[in-house]
Formats: sequence, structure tokens, C-alpha cells
Amino acid sequence: MSKKKFNQTKVGQFLSKTAPGILDLAGDILPNAGVFGLLKNLIKKDTVLTVEDKEKALMLLEQDMTEM
Repeated sequence: MSKKKFNQTKVGQFLSKTAPGILDLAGDILPNAGVFGLLKNLIKKDTVLTVEDKEKALMLLEQDMTEM
């Protein structure tokens, strides 16, 4: 199975619309557990995302972590 780049994951696609600044930091890397942990912290601390968008992004992140 080939690895997706972060910007090709569910959470990456969601963040491309709602928080492109976060995606710019992680878009071209191959996701792994460490990257997902870092991204989780970035999402939680982001000041641009609404509470609802943060919840959705974290849910999608969990789905991507399960798939990988």
C-alpha cells in the first residue's frame, strides 16, 4: 500500500479549506504517528478555526490515524 502525503488525507483536505496555514506546515510530508500528534496539537491551539471546525478536524484526524 502506498503512503499518502498529508495533504491527501481526509483531515488534510478539510484543513486545505478551513486552515490552510496548518496545511502549509504539513502538506508535503508523509504522515506517521509523530506527525499526527504534532498536527493534533496545532489544531487544538489554532486561533483561526472555530470550535466546530476543530472538532471536525480532530475527528478526521482520528479516522486517518486508524486507516494508516
